Amino acid sequence: MVLEISTGPRRAQRFPVEQVVAVKSTDGQFPDTAGVSQNVSASGIFFYADSELPVGAPLELFLMMPPQSGFVFPTFPLRCVGSVVRTTKGGERYGIGVQFEKIEVMAEA
Repeated sequence: MVLEISTGPRRAQRFPVEQVVAVKSTDGQFPDTAGVSQNVSASGIFFYADSELPVGAPLELFLMMPPQSGFVFPTFPLRCVGSVVRTTKGGERYGIGVQFEKIEVMAEA
């Protein structure tokens, strides 16, 4: 299943989800990395990573959505395509805001 996301102002409910996020640059602006999500919505995600990601950088994110995240499905894997819209320094980590362009529920292996 693939969802197309509108790019308007934030209107989607956020869900507090703490999960490991695998992050892949789709244009080589930064090396592949990982982080831990703080919250997720239908339009984006905020996560913490050890390295700064450039604003505007296109990327793919991979994470598992747990059943307690407000969705009716059991745990399921997501592939999200989007771009970095915000990077903030917080202590030793960076807070990264990503706006989704597409969300795909992946078949489990």
